[in-house]
Amino acid sequence: MEQMINSLLLLLDDTVTLYRSLLALYGEERQSLLDFDLENINTSAKKKENLVLKIKILEEQRHRIVEGLAAALSLDAADLTLTRLAEKVDIRQSYKLSALGDELSATISQIKDVHRTNRALIIHSQGLVTDSMAFLSNHLAPDPVYHQNGSLAMQDQSGRLLARTI
Repeated sequence: MEQMINSLLLLLDDTVTLYRSLLALYGEERQSLLDFDLENINTSAKKKENLVLKIKILEEQRHRIVEGLAAALSLDAADLTLTRLAEKVDIRQSYKLSALGDELSATISQIKDVHRTNRALIIHSQGLVTDSMAFLSNHLAPDPVYHQNGSLAMQDQSGRLLARTI
């Protein structure tokens, strides 16, 4: 059981490191959003995907270790939290489990906050683009219309759409 706990501690340490990297990446993404740097935004998205995949792999490994620990302690794996596990092990491991759990929780909370901020920036930017497109669409002159008598009807609007793509 001690080997499983040590494996879990190493795994949690790696997980915290990956989440910190993800937090730093969200910070870079925020700056890219503020700078309207599309290339860096795309690069950040790819890096985030890679980190999330690595975190998912570690999460699957953690589930296997927790199931083994739950079986060794005759507990249900769904009920075995880091806090509950910390109560069942020696004081040294208990302290490490609690510290890593607190650090992981704090890092994930920070990620959620930065994610909300980035999401708000993206929604705001989308709104600006939508409003700009609506403004341009409303100020375009329609094509001239010829009436049956041959006269040409022009609208008072000015402007002409050259292309609908950017």
